[in-house]
Amino acid sequence: MEEEIILAWWFGAGDDITELCSVTSGRVLDREHVAYRVRVRRSGRDHLVEQQAYYCTEGPRITWMRVLCSGYQPVPG
Repeated sequence: MEEEIILAWWFGAGDDITELCSVTSGRVLDREHVAYRVRVRRSGRDHLVEQQAYYCTEGPRITWMRVLCSGYQPVPG
């Protein structure tokens, strides 16, 4: 599953991305936007993590990017 997650390399080696819960993408004027939520198994517990990125491109290259992450949010129960 990790190869399908754009920013998966930001997760730790012991993290197991078990589910891609949602993906959205769009545009804000000249900026692209992508957001996704994943379920991650870490230290024997499930967590939800959401990452959002705004970015600009020139041709195939990203020239500017800002990313926000929710952090590991424990799934109750």
